[in-house]
Amino acid sequence: MEDVVAEFKEKLYKIEAESGIFELEVNKIRLWQYMRWFCLVEILYDVTGREERTHIRRTVKAQREKMSIRERISRWQFLIGKKDLVVINHCRRVKEGKYYRCFVTETMLENLDCSYYVFEEDYFGRHFRPVTTKNLKYIDMNWIRKYFNRKNDSTNREIKKFFDRIIQVFEKEYGIPLSQNVKKVMHDYIFHKYYEIHYRTIWAKIVFSLVKPKAFMVTSPYTPDLEAIIVEAKRRNIKTIELQHGIDHTHIAYNYLYQGKIDVFCDYIFVYGKYDKEVPRYPIPRDHVIAVGYPDLERKVEIYKKRKRDKKKTLVFISGDRTASILPDYAVALRKRDELKEFRMIYKLHPDEYAAWKSIYPQLCNSGLEIIDNNNKDIYYYLGLADYVIGITSSSLYQATAFDAEIFIVKGGQYQISDILYKNGYAHLVTSEDMIVDKIINSVEGKGASKSYFEKNAIENIKRELNKIMKESGNGI
Repeated sequence: MEDVVAEFKEKLYKIEAESGIFELEVNKIRLWQYMRWFCLVEILYDVTGREERTHIRRTVKAQREKMSIRERISRWQFLIGKKDLVVINHCRRVKEGKYYRCFVTETMLENLDCSYYVFEEDYFGRHFRPVTTKNLKYIDMNWIRKYFNRKNDSTNREIKKFFDRIIQVFEKEYGIPLSQNVKKVMHDYIFHKYYEIHYRTIWAKIVFSLVKPKAFMVTSPYTPDLEAIIVEAKRRNIKTIELQHGIDHTHIAYNYLYQGKIDVFCDYIFVYGKYDKEVPRYPIPRDHVIAVGYPDLERKVEIYKKRKRDKKKTLVFISGDRTASILPDYAVALRKRDELKEFRMIYKLHPDEYAAWKSIYPQLCNSGLEIIDNNNKDIYYYLGLADYVIGITSSSLYQATAFDAEIFIVKGGQYQISDILYKNGYAHLVTSEDMIVDKIINSVEGKGASKSYFEKNAIENIKRELNKIMKESGNGI
């Protein structure tokens, strides 16, 4: 099945590359490049049933959070002046001590020599607080949507014409049958996000006019919301940089066959290591893909490797592939094994699973496993505890290579996303609980203990490369 998914992805890349849909415009916006990630993932799921949906159901109703007047003023998005760098962080912060930190940008920001602002989206309607992040501003689009609403029948007709052409290409010209449900999902998304591109462009114009930055840095920027900001930065000759936040070399947002210009992709991308530089088919020059490492991971490795380890052996299961329920089954089965009865076993859920895990994975209820369904401790805390890490697909499996843990990749779901780990000596590929037990009991040498997947000296690398990029804009740090 995994080969079928990979082949179908290639077919989708070929269709978009040769059909002309990248050139389709709505009011001078080449709209497909904004919509491709969402639409291709939805089509892939609709046809194969084996890709994670892009529109994860929200189980927690967003509410406007309480904030003091002083904090609202200090966090107001347009109370800003000139700085070298504008950063949009990852809003899914994790708790460390009393404070919440961004696991992608925080360590980097604390060590930069340049001036900056950090802008943050809400996460399910809230911002994690308290924080120590300097120059932090909260993005609030509500008043822009209210006062700059330009929805009209003429534009709606143009968007409908674009949507109809997309469906015609995939269904009639290339013979891919799409369900009425996926067509409705795509239709609604395209209409909604077209106008969001407009709103985000206005936001970006205001921010960049006030700050006049040399560079703009962002993480996970493959939604139209952030892509619109990237495009506006480029229009102003502000250098744009993506900071890698996860690992999936087959991710649709980072793989193109199309050879034309892609406006929505950053000028540069800072990646973790050599495989992230070499494997995906980015739509930018290869020398603009720069391996720098992972600052927060390096910091946490130093903290947790110094911690006194528990004498009891610990297995940590890393959830990540919601297309496969096989990992919870493995965890429950291993918890019952007599050979491992003295082992501590922790099941770390993905943050998107916290609210509804009991219905998603009922087998984990009353299983004897420690279920982690909160961000009170970050993933590195659990990797630091682990003697063994077990999963299918997750960036945390790559991060485990920086710790003294033996890594197992379960053959199921989209396990091939993790192929670099088991093909290059970082992990074992296993097909049964017995294989895992056998390797543990017979003390097979740890695959992740001797080398890390990540480039070393991340802070120094980022500062050096950022300074080079800023000098290209005419002003270095």
